[in-house]
Amino acid sequence: MKRWTNKSYLICLFLFVLYSPVLFSQVTTATLSGIVKDPNGAPLPFATVTIEFADACFKQVMATKGDGRFTVPNLRVGGPYTVTVSFINYQQTIIDNVFLELGQTNSIDIQLKAKAAELDKVTVTGRSAIFDNKKTGASTNINRRLIQALPTISRSADDYLRLTPSAAPLNE
Repeated sequence: MKRWTNKSYLICLFLFVLYSPVLFSQVTTATLSGIVKDPNGAPLPFATVTIEFADACFKQVMATKGDGRFTVPNLRVGGPYTVTVSFINYQQTIIDNVFLELGQTNSIDIQLKAKAAELDKVTVTGRSAIFDNKKTGASTNINRRLIQALPTISRSADDYLRLTPSAAPLNE
């Protein structure tokens, strides 16, 4: 029978200390993920997904990724969650009573239905007297007379920038 040495005890103690956080850690949340697709089964990027848990006063709004997927980690376990998905020219889809399980990635796939819509006549009228093609935004005109009269110590462009309220010196 082999005897334990001090070196063996130290190795066991080191491994216990190294892995003890993993052994005693607990998961208290869940993850909700899914994919949003159009009627043909193609993913819908940038669809609006709203996840709501009214009892916990929780509401999160996000857009799907380029592949139509969304993921929301660290959600409270249980439910009922309400998932609402919307996208332009598609009917809004609402999924009620979504319950999340502890430590699990709960997945839902959503396929939106096309919405038949016809726009009415759009008429653009009028032009504001405040906005015209001569006003292009903040501007300051500095003419030669003003430049010659402006006191300057270093003959730097920063001295002239003080005349424009929206400008800032580059060296700050």
